[in-house]
This record gives sequence, C-alpha cells and structure tokens, in this order.
Amino acid sequence: MFVGLTSYLIKVRDSIKIDVIEIAKYESNLSQQGEYDDTNAGWFSIPRQVFCFIDFLGSIAYNNYPNEDGASTRKAMRFIQDFFPKHYRPYKNLLIAMWRHGTVHQFVPYRYYVMKGNRKIVVEWSSNRSDEDHNRLVNMKTFDKKGHKDVIYLAININQLADDLLIAFDNFFMKMAKKKSFKNGCYRRLNRTLEMKNCITPEKVGRKKSPKKIEAEKEIRKQIILAKDSTKGEMDENNKLRVEWYRLD
Repeated sequence: MFVGLTSYLIKVRDSIKIDVIEIAKYESNLSQQGEYDDTNAGWFSIPRQVFCFIDFLGSIAYNNYPNEDGASTRKAMRFIQDFFPKHYRPYKNLLIAMWRHGTVHQFVPYRYYVMKGNRKIVVEWSSNRSDEDHNRLVNMKTFDKKGHKDVIYLAININQLADDLLIAFDNFFMKMAKKKSFKNGCYRRLNRTLEMKNCITPEKVGRKKSPKKIEAEKEIRKQIILAKDSTKGEMDENNKLRVEWYRLD
C-alpha cells in the first residue's frame, strides 16, 4: 500500500488538533468547573499522546542506523531538537526519559536522581492542565522544592505541550516543502512504516532471535488464525461492518 505523503500528514495534523489540543482544553475546562479533583484525569494522557506522535514523526523524519537498538528514542529526541521550540532542547533527553518512557511503562513519569559528589540531586515531575497564560509559562521550566535544596521539578503544562507539538509538526512540514530530498526520504520511510508486516520476522544477519521472541511470534500467528476462524460477519466495500448477529456469543 502506497499513500500520499502530504494527504496522510494532513490527517495527522488534524488528529493533533482534535485528539490532543482540543482534549487538553476539555480537560482544562473540566478542572476549572470542579468536575473532578486534582488527583484524577488529564495529567498524563495528553503527554502520553504527544510523545506517541513524536515517536511516529521521528520515524518518518529520520533513518535507522544499521543494527540499531533504541532507534525510536534517538529519533524522538532528534525530532524535538530539530522542530520543537528551542527551549525544549536542553532537556530533550530528560523529557523523553521521564515523560515518554514513564507514562507509557508505569503510567506516571519516571523520577531520577544523580550523584554529584556526596549530594543526591533528585528530579521529579510537575504537571498542570490550566489554560491560563501564567500557568502555560511554567512549561519546561525547573523549580526547587521548598526546604529541599537538592530536589527539583521539571514542570509541564499540558496545553502548552500540545500546542508546541503542532508548532513542531508545522516546522517539520515546512522543511519537507523546502527540501525535496528530505521530503522524498520521508515518503519512503512513511510507506515503509505503513507496509503490512509478516508476524514472523526474518532473522537479521548475525543476530539470532531469542526463544522468547520466537514464542511470542508463534502466539501471534496462532491468534491471527483463531481470529480468521471466528469471524462474525464481514466488512463491506464501504468499510461498514455487517454483523451476523446470530453468530455472536
């Protein structure tokens, strides 16, 4: 399947506006109306979405290195470096480590510490969902913890983060418009990303698959065949489900 680069990325831009920016504003409005307290909703879902977009856009913007592990992280950090507002650059690695990896793998951002001589410097996360200008200004700033000289917070404002993702997307899109070789590379990488995958991946030269990887792929294969043998209707030519209700359990 080959897709048009521009038309596909326009859909991605629309999704950033509708699924990220508008939802961030919705969460902010609910908070102001007192619909839920400060312990619930909105803190992590928007950043988690933002970093999924960054992962995807990084995969389109840049090539992998040969036999590279952790390519998506490297490309995400480079996307921030190249296309986000410049004040993100000093903390791009920390931002990915805390907010991308943390919210995906443990629901909340990771916290870190580093030893500096005998001192233990701790960095924690802070998030606010206010759409007020003065609260947007704290985005990507660091703050000391009162009474703890070696504990700091890296602050995120979800509305500003969402808006900055759109700015980064537009910068990325503008580079494609100006540089034909970059656009051509993005086109190749997009279609390579979207191509149908064999669930049993071939072994790479000099890199054998682990037994766990082999077993996982066998399970996926088995479940695909199970799904084929358990259909409950069909998808018609207009992409509408036609359910055979009598076949439902």
